[in-house]
Amino acid sequence: MSSLTNHRGAIVSTHCYSELLHINSSKVLSTLPIRTSDFTRCYQKDPKLNDCLRKAVPEALKKMKDGIPSLSVPPMEPLLVSSVEIKSGGGPVLVTQSYRDIKLHGLTDSTLTTYKSESTQFDSKVVHASANGESFFISRNYFYNSQEERADLKRFRLRTDSLTPKMEFVGDYVMSGRILVLPIQGKGVANITMVNLVVKHDLIGEKVEKDGQVFMHLKDYKVKFIPQRVVMHFTNLFNGDERLGKQMNSFLNENWELVFNELKQSYEDSLSSVFKDVSNRIFDNVPMNKIFLED
Repeated sequence: MSSLTNHRGAIVSTHCYSELLHINSSKVLSTLPIRTSDFTRCYQKDPKLNDCLRKAVPEALKKMKDGIPSLSVPPMEPLLVSSVEIKSGGGPVLVTQSYRDIKLHGLTDSTLTTYKSESTQFDSKVVHASANGESFFISRNYFYNSQEERADLKRFRLRTDSLTPKMEFVGDYVMSGRILVLPIQGKGVANITMVNLVVKHDLIGEKVEKDGQVFMHLKDYKVKFIPQRVVMHFTNLFNGDERLGKQMNSFLNENWELVFNELKQSYEDSLSSVFKDVSNRIFDNVPMNKIFLED
């Protein structure tokens, strides 16, 4: 179980299904637990390393669709997450959400667009929303990245953008709070679908040596979600009141940008924890020179 507090004061807890399985990585196996030759591998000093990675990573994701049992890597389609707890700290969206038995669909359909280094720039945006006949204009500040391509293996740093045509987050939920001036509460099944989702990945690793071998352990894995559209549906809102439930689902989708932008940092924090856990099941057990070949 991992717990995070994001910059908005939201408390986020995640528990990845794969954490139920234990790997003893204190000792390097004399025989690798997977056939690395089954995967496209890239040379560390290849001047076209970024091009190679753009091809290799999506291929690896598809091959991991059913998981890698020898490394306790869970199936990636769907990826099971046992729980996510989200408590927003303020603003126009003030809700507490508990999710259980979550299935993430669509990750293996992702493609990579670029590997890069980045510099942060600043912009602002005004989001329009409406409720009960009232209009709200809410200013939001955004950070985005000006980027040039590079995978910095010497510093154990990988930054990349991916595109997922449709990522579905489906699970049992319990929710209460308010959005703008409207109260919301319910307990049922949630489906949050992000369409044409761009994800900015920032993998921050460190060198670990075991039995004369060098491994790249991820100490942090940051993600930023930029969807073209988000479609939300919650069953059994307001104790099963169909009229109120239909109105609230319509309201959420009409104002999806406001709702998602207020909560997305919490979703990013929770899922980045899951992605780091899954990634380290490979990086902690397969030497770096078997993943990124040396000359």
